[in-house]
Amino acid sequence: MLYKLITFAFLVRVWTALAYKYEVQFRDEKFFLPCEKYPNNSLDIVIKRPENVTVLSDSATYVYGDVVIIYDFDPLQKYETNMEFFKFSRGSWQKTLYSIRRDDFCTSFFNPSELWSPFLKEMPAEQRKCPFRKGQIFSINATTDQSFEMPTGSLEGDYWAHFEAGDRKNLDMFFCIDSYFNIYRV
Repeated sequence: MLYKLITFAFLVRVWTALAYKYEVQFRDEKFFLPCEKYPNNSLDIVIKRPENVTVLSDSATYVYGDVVIIYDFDPLQKYETNMEFFKFSRGSWQKTLYSIRRDDFCTSFFNPSELWSPFLKEMPAEQRKCPFRKGQIFSINATTDQSFEMPTGSLEGDYWAHFEAGDRKNLDMFFCIDSYFNIYRV
């Protein structure tokens, strides 16, 4: 009996350690869209995006060029950031367990352990400065793998990422973007 319990425990451990491979496909080639509630506070009021985005395959994207800040950030203001992920299920968008909240977007933007750090790893050190300044340039040269592994087999589906930064009560210091994507198990 003890042998069966140990064997069962081992099999459960091995089974849960196995990772499933997933692939992300964005629905819109711009990736980041204006929020429905705040259409005038999109990413386009904050930065001029690079024109050069190339999809190399279903699971890889090459982004290169200069991103220029066109927004006049208040250097004394910290821009709180919130990103929430929703999954479309049973006819409506449901909150997921995945969310990101940061007290200061600028300092978290350059943190190498953040989700977006693969886009910034080739950025020259002299461009990594806080607070953000109008006219500041970020040189992007990144190939990102849009596949990942997770130990759960239930991530497939339609997703919506909702990102807000700044103060919603002061729309001059607030921006909001949405991104829609699908996750497939490969």
